[in-house]
Amino acid sequence: VAVFNSALEGYDRKVDAIEERLARLLRGKLAACQDAEDMFRVFARFNPLLTRSRVRAAVKEFQLQLMNTVGQAVQKLQSKFTHKYESSSASCIATIRGIPPFSGKILWAKQMERQVHALMKRMSDVLGKEWGQQLEG
Repeated sequence: VAVFNSALEGYDRKVDAIEERLARLLRGKLAACQDAEDMFRVFARFNPLLTRSRVRAAVKEFQLQLMNTVGQAVQKLQSKFTHKYESSSASCIATIRGIPPFSGKILWAKQMERQVHALMKRMSDVLGKEWGQQLEG
């Protein structure tokens, strides 16, 4: 039993050291990013590491920045949606291209839906797959 406990402690120390190195690596990559798009790419690439609490704690400030970015995008999208299709520039463009008004409205709604899904994917990349279960999500 003592041998097992010492082996388990050694394993835990090694895992802690690796987690610490990963957290430093991820923070370094995020700090080197030029803009939010680069940060989203880094989070998408290292997303599986967000299940580790030490890694999540290390990147918390970057997550908050990107959550604000997504929040602003959601507000812009919401304001577009509340202004209705008929008063949008998409309506004018559809008319010029000869697209019937109802078809244009469907295309506009589908585009809005794709944008919402893209924003949800970004939140998933930043906060992890269970982002809806988290307080920040």
